[in-house]
Amino acid sequence: MAEELQHNFQFYIKDVRFHYGGVSFRHFVSSLNKRLDFTIINYYIREEFDAIKEYFIKIFSSNKIDVLAVITELDNGNYIIRAHSTQIDSIDEKMMKAIKLEWARKITSKKILIPSGFTPLTMDNLFNSLENQDLGFSNLYNNEQELFDDIITVSKSRHYNHLRYLSGQHLHQLMRLRFILKPFSFLFLLEGSTDYLLVWETLDTEEATYIWTIEKNRQSLKLALANLPDILSLIKVQGKQAYLKSSGDNFIRIIHQYTKPMNGFVLWKDELESHL
Repeated sequence: MAEELQHNFQFYIKDVRFHYGGVSFRHFVSSLNKRLDFTIINYYIREEFDAIKEYFIKIFSSNKIDVLAVITELDNGNYIIRAHSTQIDSIDEKMMKAIKLEWARKITSKKILIPSGFTPLTMDNLFNSLENQDLGFSNLYNNEQELFDDIITVSKSRHYNHLRYLSGQHLHQLMRLRFILKPFSFLFLLEGSTDYLLVWETLDTEEATYIWTIEKNRQSLKLALANLPDILSLIKVQGKQAYLKSSGDNFIRIIHQYTKPMNGFVLWKDELESHL
């Protein structure tokens, strides 16, 4: 006859393995003098969560989860284990969205160590540049657009409408969205009637929109991307006015107007579209 045992215990989150559809771990049950395999099902969980255990420890305010298990010993010596955890059960889409938004907020609020340099970074390069500071969050994003959307959502960007517009016009099939860390900004590629437009827009500084026109071929685009870090460094060292005086005919600058934000955006958009 099968015997049923109720076994409640705590287990270290660091020793839990996250996988698609739940978590699993091995735990020694003293009353049975056996180490058994436990699985807690939660279909919101992905194996990528294994890289952000530290964040779950923070959210749960504990380095352990509470496990409530019912262990049924069968006549053949095998066991049926039904396990639950209030902490694991609480992981859902809403929680993961909140975690991702907090991560995006950290990037933009400079609560993490931002490396120096003006190199435009893809999302992969961005996470790599932050080394161990990302706590595995790169695993949670499928593409740059998702990260961009989270950053825009949590920020109080004075360029919110501008960035949304540029994102909608960006040629994703030709160039992955680029991030620049100091100041935190984005690099978009737009298509004009005769040229490509490489557009630099900051998140929350009062920088103007900087635009470089490029011939419509991949080689010219590749060369422009390679030269951009030197241009941004030059602007930083010599100042904006010095660069404006030395810039060539392929450079355009659109000034932001902040007194009436919506009117300012409409005027900005009209001027930008005049170059498309």
